[in-house]
Amino acid sequence: MRARKKRETMIIILVVCIVVAAAAAGMFGKKAYAKHKEAQRQEKIDAKLDEIQNLGDAFEKAGDRDAKLQALKDTEESYAEYQKHEGIINDCIKLYESTLETERKYFEDDYNNTIKTNSVEDINAETDKDKLSTLVTTLTELKKTIQVEYDTYSVVTEEKLTELNTTIDGLITSYTERAAAIDSEAAAKQQEEEEQKKAEETEKKKQQETTTKKKDSSSDNSNSSSSSQTTTTKKKKNSNSSSSSSSSGSSNRTNSSSSSSGNSSSSSNTGNSSSSSGNSSGSSSSSSSSGNQSNSNSGGLGNEDGGYWYIDEDTGELYN
Repeated sequence: MRARKKRETMIIILVVCIVVAAAAAGMFGKKAYAKHKEAQRQEKIDAKLDEIQNLGDAFEKAGDRDAKLQALKDTEESYAEYQKHEGIINDCIKLYESTLETERKYFEDDYNNTIKTNSVEDINAETDKDKLSTLVTTLTELKKTIQVEYDTYSVVTEEKLTELNTTIDGLITSYTERAAAIDSEAAAKQQEEEEQKKAEETEKKKQQETTTKKKDSSSDNSNSSSSSQTTTTKKKKNSNSSSSSSSSGSSNRTNSSSSSSGNSSSSSNTGNSSSSSGNSSGSSSSSSSSGNQSNSNSGGLGNEDGGYWYIDEDTGELYN
């Protein structure tokens, strides 16, 4: 009886030990499986992380802008594909986003540097219209580039695109308005210079006219004085001529009287000789009278009073 109970007890203990061992084995196996699965999962994560990192490295090694744009596009496409899978890993998502942020920042910095380079510190002090025109052209091309790269490669977010366009449009507007202001200022300055030049020419012309009038007035006065002096001189000459003529006439009359007296005296004393002498004396008197008449005719036109008329060479008037 005791032996039987002892045997049953041993069987129970054995069964319990088997169960415990099986349970322990199961638990160990489960943990080992879980650990194995975790290792596999980690391998996949590491592989994906390495893949993402390689995408970032490819972007850094790209030599030109087009190559970098293509590298960015590859990263974006890989990220979009990964998001479609189940069981995405948060670490991979974070690495994708940080990689894309770094790659996009390269282009954003390039955009911002171009904007900064083509900005004017004090637009109101700028006077170079050609420079402003060049800046407008450069910024317009930049805006087109940003739009194309946004549409093709999603280089920036929509919010960033709007921000960049607003900044560029503001600069273009300010440069265009300043260029128009420079044109207006130049036109106003040119008009002012033309008006000033015109005023100077008008003043110069007035001065010339004043100088000419003064010269003409001085010349007229000089001519008038000269004419007056000429008239006075001519009158003096005429007066002297008249006096000379009168004296000559008186002398002739005296000579004639003397001759006549001589003839008379000779006649009473000598006869034919007196008569001959008287004739000679008469002939001399006639010759003297003829000479006086000739001299009077050469001085001017005779008048009724025994004087002469003269013609003024300047006025054409007659005077005596």
